[in-house]
Amino acid sequence: MGGPRALPLLVLVATAALVALAGSPATARYAGGCSPPERAPPLSTVAVRRLLAVNLSRPGFPTVSPACGGALPRTSHTLHCVGGYPLGGIVLEPPRRPTRSVLLLHGLSSEPLIYLTVVSLFLGDAPPADWASTRFLLPLAPVYARLFDAPAPGQQLPWKAVHAWFDVSHVFAYISSGALNGSTAAEVGAAFLATGVVEDRLGLAASTTRLTALASVQARGRLGRRLPAVPASKTAVVGHSLGGFMAWHLAVQSGVPWAGVVALSAHLPLTPYYARYPAVGRLTCRRCDGRRRVLSVAASNDELIEPLLSDAAAKTGRELLGEAGIVEHVVLAGSDHTSYLVGDANSPKLRQLLLGILDGKLPSDS
Repeated sequence: MGGPRALPLLVLVATAALVALAGSPATARYAGGCSPPERAPPLSTVAVRRLLAVNLSRPGFPTVSPACGGALPRTSHTLHCVGGYPLGGIVLEPPRRPTRSVLLLHGLSSEPLIYLTVVSLFLGDAPPADWASTRFLLPLAPVYARLFDAPAPGQQLPWKAVHAWFDVSHVFAYISSGALNGSTAAEVGAAFLATGVVEDRLGLAASTTRLTALASVQARGRLGRRLPAVPASKTAVVGHSLGGFMAWHLAVQSGVPWAGVVALSAHLPLTPYYARYPAVGRLTCRRCDGRRRVLSVAASNDELIEPLLSDAAAKTGRELLGEAGIVEHVVLAGSDHTSYLVGDANSPKLRQLLLGILDGKLPSDS
């Protein structure tokens, strides 16, 4: 078919692609609970309380037994359970009136509240004044009934019910350490592009809509429990592992003027899609105030997301953001996928990096 009919069809296809990527009223309804069978709406307050009742201790993680309304162990932060859309998770309120916040996006996990242990260790080992006016938001990702039918050989993957920001099951085999050939970031990036595998765009759009709404609700002082407002420009996004993938997506596709974005042990979703449709990839940061600061953090001994893959993500992120962003890549020598979160030699450095992001600084600014 050619002539007059071809152009409307092309416009329709292009519009559909952008809607799937960036969100729409239909996507908002999906994020609100009209979801496929393996996704559930944000957890209720009762469901969050039930998750807190689970023993969060693990090898290498000290036991943390928080409770709704109580103090998070080793900290002066009060834990509030706030269910429903858009938070469906935890607010850690500081001892002083909050002037800034951290939106913490957990990794792929059957027990995502293990990240409360991470925050407990992170804050407990820091000078109290550093975080005395910083709120932490820990939304819980939707539940997939069965992302993985059985654990992959040699990898400790959660199976059965798992919390995930989007469906990553079909790309996981390509992003694990050693799966992509290359000795430089450019070669690893090219190897990933060669797979042609693209993540779950609808899931990414739904989570983007939800997290954007969360930033808006907090900025209007409507988190509940009379919690005061914190503007989005004072909110830093920090994601680890799959949460870091989501943080990367917010960095390049969300119009929220975040204080900064930190992607820990992560790569940039939709990289092959951006390579195929560069014009779509450049439709980023359309409503940002100033230049977006993005920090990509890798661990040299990571056996899940190798540093070269994180470096390749930083390279693609720079290309997408262009003059609208500043992207830096840091490698923590001697750390593995989680050790820098739970008290290894690089934990103090990570704390300083996050404090810098909240102050609008990257490592090169110091």
